[in-house]
Amino acid sequence: MKKLVFVAALFVLIMSALAACGGSGGGGNANSANLTVWAMGAEGDNLKTLATSFNQQNPGIHVNVQSIPWSNAHAKF
Repeated sequence: MKKLVFVAALFVLIMSALAACGGSGGGGNANSANLTVWAMGAEGDNLKTLATSFNQQNPGIHVNVQSIPWSNAHAKF
C-alpha cells in the first residue's frame, strides 16, 4: 500500500511540474502535452489506472505509461 501511495504522489508531482511548465512558445501545440512514464513490475498496472483517470480529467495532457518487467529494467535504463 505504501508503494501505491508513493507512486500516486510521484505521479501528482510530475503532473504538477508539467502543468507549471505551461506551453508558451516552442515547437508543437501549446494546448497539449505528452508524458511517457516508465513503471517497473506491478506498479505499471496501478499507474495505468491512475493515468487513464488523469487523461480523462485533463484532455490537454496525455500520459503514456510503459510497463517494464523487473528483468528488463536494467537494460531500459
